[in-house]
Amino acid sequence: MLNRWKLERPERVALIDPAGETSYERLFQEATSLACQWLDRGLSPGDVVGVALSRRSALATTFLGVTGAGLSFMPLHPHRSPRELNRLCNAFSVRGLVLEKTTWKTLQFCRKGRVTVALDGTEGDVSWEEATSLDSPSLPAYPRLHDSAYLNLTSGSTGAPKAAETTHEGLYWNTRGTIEALNFTEDEPFLCLFSSHAHPHEHFCRPLFVGGTSVLEPSNNPKRVLNRLQEHSIRCVMAVPSLYRILCRSMPPGQTQEGLRLLESGGAPSDRSLLDEVKARFGVHLCPVWGSTETVGVALASALNTPPRPGYVGQPVPYYDVSLEKTDLGEELLVDGLGLYSAYRMPNGERVPRKGVHRTGDLFEKDDRGQFRFLGRTTSVLKVAGEKVHPEKVEEVLREHPLVRECLVLGIRHTSKGQVPVAFLVGKAAQRPQAKDLRAFCLQRLTSQETPKRFEWVDTLPRLPGGKLDRNLSAKELQERRKE
Repeated sequence: MLNRWKLERPERVALIDPAGETSYERLFQEATSLACQWLDRGLSPGDVVGVALSRRSALATTFLGVTGAGLSFMPLHPHRSPRELNRLCNAFSVRGLVLEKTTWKTLQFCRKGRVTVALDGTEGDVSWEEATSLDSPSLPAYPRLHDSAYLNLTSGSTGAPKAAETTHEGLYWNTRGTIEALNFTEDEPFLCLFSSHAHPHEHFCRPLFVGGTSVLEPSNNPKRVLNRLQEHSIRCVMAVPSLYRILCRSMPPGQTQEGLRLLESGGAPSDRSLLDEVKARFGVHLCPVWGSTETVGVALASALNTPPRPGYVGQPVPYYDVSLEKTDLGEELLVDGLGLYSAYRMPNGERVPRKGVHRTGDLFEKDDRGQFRFLGRTTSVLKVAGEKVHPEKVEEVLREHPLVRECLVLGIRHTSKGQVPVAFLVGKAAQRPQAKDLRAFCLQRLTSQETPKRFEWVDTLPRLPGGKLDRNLSAKELQERRKE
């Protein structure tokens, strides 16, 4: 697609970041030059390049330069410890690195034996300017549809350091499916505020597919984000629910933001208060979606221009097939289709091809209109006196309380009931309701077993590198953190 737009609309703006604009012609030249640099410096098709970049135009250029050479792009999160990052680079045989000033310090110890492209004047084997400025670069006939495009670590949920392999074919069908489901067009500038270290293709693949424009903003500062929306007449946004909440509450009373068509929300459920607040502030309904590392990106999406319901994430996007299978814990979502991951890469070098449908480990229910509602992970379900309790359902109710901003529900052992839920809460103000009032609030919509045994107030909740709540912590560990 990049080659097509380079020929048909070379001067059209492909990327915008705080440093300026990048045309399709320049993007093609820089990405092709970077691809040639990898091959000239000894990397071979199939090798892995670790990338630690913020949301900037270089992220898209690097992705295209790596995959265009037949290599695999692997995002590295700089919030991991240097020891863990070095272990991951060794485990997945990383041959090249792309670093910037904000990530160089954490990853400098991973450079030994690896070709390093460095931005922002940091130390490396080749500078970004040199790597992207070859005259008339020309590539061999790489890659093929079934070649690996990138590896995404799946440790967010399980803690296991395996990586899901995405092929060029998987990227194509996921991108095409979401474009069709969300009516994405070339004349709608797009801003994705997901982490650049998870699903990096979400930042630019859709606009590149249709010949449109991606806007990349490194910061989550609400004032800067709101300015970007106006400055670049952005029409489509993708972000996690917590960031939409911050944007809404950063706007002066009575202020609204006009001109938007699509506000995509993924990574966590959206509660009623957020859905109403977004509609009031931005004039359009939030569009909840669901996807995972293994589905390459969005696999379920809400209908456009339709009032969303808390917890619901819509129907399958084109080229995905989903079904529910009954288990002892509830109905698990199974996914098949053209956009799924191709294999797991294990840290011992083993490649385990996907066979058949993907079992997501996520529990859903489907209503009579075919709309899917997320209930929680199979691994997070609590057994309270023989009753299954979904922490996410309890959290959804608690977030409706006018004095609760965020919450995380975990289980603790109980002598007679086996487990009981405990709620950790972040308040909206200094005023905090008493436990008996919170319990009464919950009992209006929850059973006595679902209602938390205790309510504990904290300043912040633990999150994984991608921004999701960290459910791997036990309630005891979270209580100990609270005391520190």
